[in-house]
Amino acid sequence: MNASKFFQAGIDAIARTRSDAYPQAAVDERAPRQASERSARHGMTIEQMMAHIPHFPAETAMLGMCEDGLPVLFDLTDPRPGPLLLTGDSGSGKTTLMQGLLRSLIAANSPYEVKYALIPSKPDEWAAYENSTGHCMAFQPSYETAAGDTILRLAEIADQRRVGKEMGASIVLLVDDLRFIARADFDVRLNFEWLLKCGPELGVWPVVSLPAVAAREMSRLVSYFRTRLIGHMPEENSTRLTLFDGCNPEKLRPGKQFAVRVEDAWLRFYLPVRG
Repeated sequence: MNASKFFQAGIDAIARTRSDAYPQAAVDERAPRQASERSARHGMTIEQMMAHIPHFPAETAMLGMCEDGLPVLFDLTDPRPGPLLLTGDSGSGKTTLMQGLLRSLIAANSPYEVKYALIPSKPDEWAAYENSTGHCMAFQPSYETAAGDTILRLAEIADQRRVGKEMGASIVLLVDDLRFIARADFDVRLNFEWLLKCGPELGVWPVVSLPAVAAREMSRLVSYFRTRLIGHMPEENSTRLTLFDGCNPEKLRPGKQFAVRVEDAWLRFYLPVRG
């Protein structure tokens, strides 16, 4: 079995599996860790987290690390989780999580394996990723018309793959703050929804962030996301976003911790610090 890969086990469920490099014990049988080791996980860069994985799988991104030291990975070869939604209050760590994911993709994969298109609402926060590597196929601020053109281009690539063209590299479409889509042209919105439904099966992965309040207001679009990574927010804002009880997002550490549904329970993990 592959290390900590995502797979869907019912709606909005991700499960971690373990390779031979990790113990096969159940969650309640994990060996105890020293408090200093746990504390150290809170301040690691994504590169330091990745160094804890003996053999980092290809076409994989890292999201963070659990308290027990096991990584939380995003497998681009398995479409079952569908597109990823990152949601939480302002300051919850949505951009930090998305940037860590992107840095791990760049570090662990060649441009022949993985490429990305980036649509940020605040391009200054993402300047280091603009055409900085061969992995970047588009960088368009969300307030530019070209952001919509990027979505149309990716939908066209996915459609070509659907009718039998070669798959090529996996493509991750990162949208940091999806609220711009409400202002986009109708054909852009239509093609984006099609990517949410069909993109992962065709190697085009939407990964988007959205403030919790806006996510509640955009419930129709949010319904396409089976996989939701939840950051800090008041309990009353989370009822329709988490889909399952027991998340307790108000107890997550803002900017440091997210939760994701794993089979029949919520898994909390620590974000990397920005490098």
